[in-house]
Amino acid sequence: GLNFADDASLVHVEYENEFGDQFFPLCTILTNHTQLECVSVAGFGAEVRWTIEVNGLVAEDMFTMSYATPAIASVECKVAGCGRLSGGESIVLSGSDLGSLLARVDATYGMSGTEFEATECHVVSTSAIECVTAPGVGQDLIWRVSVGGQPALVSQDVTFSYFRTTIDYRLGAALTLKGGDELLMHVSNDFTACAGCFFQMTFNGVAVDAEVVNSTDLYALPPTIQSVS
Repeated sequence: GLNFADDASLVHVEYENEFGDQFFPLCTILTNHTQLECVSVAGFGAEVRWTIEVNGLVAEDMFTMSYATPAIASVECKVAGCGRLSGGESIVLSGSDLGSLLARVDATYGMSGTEFEATECHVVSTSAIECVTAPGVGQDLIWRVSVGGQPALVSQDVTFSYFRTTIDYRLGAALTLKGGDELLMHVSNDFTACAGCFFQMTFNGVAVDAEVVNSTDLYALPPTIQSVS
């Protein structure tokens, strides 16, 4: 460019993303008046506008750049063995170009990538994000993540699984389906906090809804099964 002066102390450079966040790179003059070199700082944004001030003279929106697209390569439990259906456990999403500590992070996951919303997501470094799992259920759930409004590229290998659930008949004896009989089934996981979880039980091809009674039991009213003459 032109008119960059010959004294770096007279030059002030900043850039601002589309969300109004400002960043201040470290700049030095390579060639008096015509060439300025700046080192970018950790940030985020797809539309970042630069402003240069030289000795009180300001040139706004000189050019626009964008930060690299965030990428997520893996997810793991912060403490080994997470997967409770009640959620509330910390996980770490690792990758690259994850922005600055100021960046807002939105993360969801599920069968389609949107059923469950992770909470308390925040950038801890340019290569790591921490989140807290939501109450949920399922295996090999895929993720959708955005950092500072930029959708991240999420590897197909990034999946999360809740503990598997086993269900067994509480009484352990044969049941005669007369209709209207209360049936309790034991479950190996606690579903009381999972508002998005629901159950159906099928009796000889007839499906009925089941309700969560407590941390260990499901309740259902079996239908009357008509005998075939």
